[in-house]
Amino acid sequence: MERAIELVMEELGSTHDSECIRNWYFSYLQRKESPKSKFKDVLSIIKADIEDIKVLESTVMLFEISQETADEISLKDVAHSYENSMEIISILSLYNSIFPIIQRCIRNESVGSRVSDLYNEVSMHLNGPREGSREVLEGRRRFFFDFYIPVEIYFMSVGKNYEMKEKEKKFVEMYLTKKKLDKKGLAYGDKFYEEMSCGDEKVSKALKFLFEEVY
Repeated sequence: MERAIELVMEELGSTHDSECIRNWYFSYLQRKESPKSKFKDVLSIIKADIEDIKVLESTVMLFEISQETADEISLKDVAHSYENSMEIISILSLYNSIFPIIQRCIRNESVGSRVSDLYNEVSMHLNGPREGSREVLEGRRRFFFDFYIPVEIYFMSVGKNYEMKEKEKKFVEMYLTKKKLDKKGLAYGDKFYEEMSCGDEKVSKALKFLFEEVY
């Protein structure tokens, strides 16, 4: 989280002369809890050979912070307020800061461009019409931030191209089942992992880590 805040402050320093604005965002980010994303762990298990992994990890954290806040706002049955307006402005600024950070800090321009496209694709999907409870929205975030984004980045690095987004519904169902049963180590069988990973052994191993150790 510290590196993510540092990158945002560097970006704000290049776009805002006002120290007051920079201090406000610094305070805003410090109040936020560190995201739950297992992005780093999944990429480590998959052993993806990616440059500037620390930068990518930081941008995923910023993305998840902004997305979780957007999801929480969508659940509030309250009238338009100054507080909500400030939250919306803040998360939009956070999300929009991700792309110049990628452009500035990711040395491989092709990777940076593809990651930016990936984030935009995920954001458009998650911020379409929302359905379901807080738990369902959390399950969707877990799919994208723990699984889909790191796996897609891994596929970029090895030249694979599988359609993984269709796995969202099954992933969320299984995630909610684990939460309801509250049983660590509950396995779903090789068939589930094989189908969800499109037969990729490294992705299957990452899924087992998520469902048998984390969730």
